[in-house]
Amino acid sequence: MFIILYKMTYTLHNTVKNIYKHITYCGTIRASIIIYYNTFFMDTFDINLHKKTLSLVFFKSFMLYDSTPVEYIHHIIQLFLSSAFYYSLYNIHDNTMYVNKAYKLTYCILFTPVFNNIKFYVPTNYTKLRLSLDTMTAFFFFYYRTQFSYFWLSKNGSQLLSDLFGKYSPIFDTSAYILTGMNVYWGYKIINIIKNKTLKMIKLNKD
Repeated sequence: MFIILYKMTYTLHNTVKNIYKHITYCGTIRASIIIYYNTFFMDTFDINLHKKTLSLVFFKSFMLYDSTPVEYIHHIIQLFLSSAFYYSLYNIHDNTMYVNKAYKLTYCILFTPVFNNIKFYVPTNYTKLRLSLDTMTAFFFFYYRTQFSYFWLSKNGSQLLSDLFGKYSPIFDTSAYILTGMNVYWGYKIINIIKNKTLKMIKLNKD
């Protein structure tokens, strides 16, 4: 009886784990694309569009399958920031277009992992396609995350955080530094992955 119960529990666990795996990857891919798509319609400060977009950011925070400790920290910060930025929408801002631009810039970094997540569904023997997806990841990663760190670590970014969150702004400044540190770490890993795959492919072609 115990063995039967154990096998049923084990099977159920694997089934739930497998479902959550695809929810994580498919959900992240879809949410990332929609978030990025929304940024093309942010010419004006549309509070409803920002609410929908931040809700997707909040949703992505729970896509944790196969996450590393660093990624868990990133998701915790993402959950915290999406909630705080959602709340800030109810405040009155003097320069809504400036806030709109800053939020839009932040949303764009959430699109950067989409190609890496798509790669999960590409067989390992499709080496050129997987390398192409890594290259796309690198391009969007450095293009958007460099802008993100440059803005939020600047005097203007720090002032905006102060305007939005008042005495709590140092917490958000710290989050910007932590995320920038993660970007440096991930950027280094992305470059190494592309370099190693390229060298391996060149070696195989020579052989």
